[in-house]
Amino acid sequence: MNYIFSSIPLKKYIRAFFLAFVITVVFQALLSIAFSFFPPNDKAFGIICTLSPYLAAFLAAFFSGYSGERSGAVTGLVASDIFIMILFFAGVIFFKSPFSFNIMLKTLSLSSLCGICGGMIGINCK
Repeated sequence: MNYIFSSIPLKKYIRAFFLAFVITVVFQALLSIAFSFFPPNDKAFGIICTLSPYLAAFLAAFFSGYSGERSGAVTGLVASDIFIMILFFAGVIFFKSPFSFNIMLKTLSLSSLCGICGGMIGINCK
C-alpha cells in the first residue's frame, strides 16, 4: 500500500499547480489593468475570460511535463485536470456558482486537450 502512494510524484503536481496559479493571478491582474485603460468590447472580454483558465491549465501541464520523466501527455493530462477541478470546485464553493455536470464535462474535456498539448510541449522543451 505504501508503495502505491510513493510512486505518485505529488510534489511535482503541487509545484506546477502553484506556479500556474501565480501566473494566472498575475495575468488576471495585468488584464484588469489593461481593461481599465482600454475597455474591450463585450465579445473580446468574454473570449479572454473563457480562455484564461485553459491557458492556466496549459501552463500547469507544461510545468509538470517539463519537470517530469515520463510521458508528457499523461503528466499534462493529470496536472491540467487537477488544476481545473480545483478551480471549478472553488468557484462552486466560494462564488456559489451552480454545479452542472454538463459544464464540468465540457470544462474537463477542453482542459484535458490543453493539458495533453502542454505536457507534450513541456517534456520536449528539456
